[in-house]
Amino acid sequence: MSARKLFLQENGTEKSKEIMISTLFTTKRAASMSLRRGVKAKAEKESMMINNLSEEEVRNLASALFHGDIFTDRQCKTPDEVMSVFVALALSDKALLKDINDDKPGMIYEYVSEACPMSVNGLPMFLSCHFLSQDDTQRILDLAQKLAQAEKRILYPVEAT
Repeated sequence: MSARKLFLQENGTEKSKEIMISTLFTTKRAASMSLRRGVKAKAEKESMMINNLSEEEVRNLASALFHGDIFTDRQCKTPDEVMSVFVALALSDKALLKDINDDKPGMIYEYVSEACPMSVNGLPMFLSCHFLSQDDTQRILDLAQKLAQAEKRILYPVEAT
């Protein structure tokens, strides 16, 4: 049984009812998706653009990534796992997925504190997600790598001879 059918049965809704996704955008300029019933997705091209983050936002996300406070699509092994983890994407319609794909997000992420109480194959499930541009993704990954290297230098210093 597919995850979508299981979700519909668990919530007591008929298979013929359509689950709608509304796209919300945070004031922090990161695109965020949230499940909504009865509201059709309005995926206008200009509202789907992924904007670049400020330096402070990049530092905060890099720190959260380093400390394990966010879960990203990079932690999934297959595209099916991405859809299982980020349920909002799995339940979205093809037009919305096409708009997201056209914007070419660099990373999909969500804070671990937003995870559902259940998991699939040991991976968390999220009913919302955020998108990062490719430039911001590279900046965040570089900064997180520098944090890891700094931690390694501090915890395991090379002994002077």
